[in-house]
Amino acid sequence: MIRTNVPGKIILTLLGGDDFFIAPDTEIKFKENKIKKGLSNIINRNLTLKGRLLAKIRKNLARPIQIRTPNAIVAVKGTEFVTEFIQGITNVGTIKGLVSMTSIVTNKSVKLKKGTMSSVNIEGTVMPPSEFSGELMHDFEFAGEKMSEEDAAGTKIKL
Repeated sequence: MIRTNVPGKIILTLLGGDDFFIAPDTEIKFKENKIKKGLSNIINRNLTLKGRLLAKIRKNLARPIQIRTPNAIVAVKGTEFVTEFIQGITNVGTIKGLVSMTSIVTNKSVKLKKGTMSSVNIEGTVMPPSEFSGELMHDFEFAGEKMSEEDAAGTKIKL
């Protein structure tokens, strides 16, 4: 388990170059399971999240990653995105690539392409995709890239 205090921030780099930028006041539990599929080994990576993180994941079918909150599962292939679980709500915003979010309660899913975000509320309802909010990037200045004012404000996208 990794836990940050209110002023604390951590960068977690996994084998293969996947980076997780963990925001203040966050707790994650990390688990890997190795399974044999045909002639190859698959390493399933699971993170349980309470708080906020920014992930930069390299596409690798041999190392799939899932992020779980108490009410949602975020499936990742290779992308950059922000996930947070705060006050019973899971929010996900995609910076690059494609992310899938599924409600544990209703089993409904939403795919989030670049520049979009969605939420799973306390009741487990998956909200429709909307424009990415720069507010999700709060606390991630240490990730090495500063968002432009235009990116932080959001740009018009076609949903």
